[in-house]
Amino acid sequence: MDKEKLVEEDEKKGEDRSSKARDSSTNKDKKLPEVGGVVMSRYWLSSRRLTTTVTVSPSGLVIESAPITHRFVGQPFNNLVRWMSRQGGLLKHQYKE
Repeated sequence: MDKEKLVEEDEKKGEDRSSKARDSSTNKDKKLPEVGGVVMSRYWLSSRRLTTTVTVSPSGLVIESAPITHRFVGQPFNNLVRWMSRQGGLLKHQYKE
C-alpha cells in the first residue's frame, strides 16, 4: 500500500472512534435503568482524580459502575461519595429522566 492510502485509512478510523465516543458520551436520549418497574438513579461524579457515572438502586446500593470504581458495586452509594470526596473537588449530578 502506498502512503496516501494508509493516511486515509487512519483518518477514517479516527473519525469512527471519535463518532463512537461522541455517541456513547451523550446521555440525553438514554432512559434511566429500570428493574421490575423500579427506576434506578444514575449519577455523574467527578473529583480531582477521576470522573465516573454510577447506577444506584432505590435502596441506595451501587448497581453498576466504571472499572475504576467497580469495588463499590454492592456497597452503599455514600461509601463511594465519601471516598471520592477525600480526593478533593467532588462534583455530583443526578441525571433526570
